[in-house]
Amino acid sequence: ALSAAILKVGAGFSPTDLMQLMSAFSGNSYGNDYFKAGLIGGGLLYALAAVLPVAVMIHGICINYLQAKEGIDFAGEQLKIEESIAKAKEKANEAKSRAEQLNKRKDDTVITDEQPISNQENDATHCPKCQASITKDDVFCGECGFSLK
Repeated sequence: ALSAAILKVGAGFSPTDLMQLMSAFSGNSYGNDYFKAGLIGGGLLYALAAVLPVAVMIHGICINYLQAKEGIDFAGEQLKIEESIAKAKEKANEAKSRAEQLNKRKDDTVITDEQPISNQENDATHCPKCQASITKDDVFCGECGFSLK
């Protein structure tokens, strides 16, 4: 009701009032200062009505976050993560060194699949091609498929 009185809007809204509304936006001197003040005040009220609920929602989210992080031990979790990373690096280094050893053995021992092994060498516990563990009953290497007999 207050804004209707300021804006002169109500049951008696006339074409003259519409012209005043349009001229207020165009800067024409036909619009009065009270009308312009009413538009500015109404705009501020609408802006406040839109911003206030959003601010309350953000505040609630912040409170929920602070309550949720209360029971978390960040130092302990960081230590667990660092331990896991260290274990992963250790396993990666072991795999890398084993791969380098296998590559070196393959380069040192050049044996083709067509060359059968004599019965004396068949009693060995390692494949002559890839150095994988074998038994005396194996016919082929389980790692590289090399013919052991």
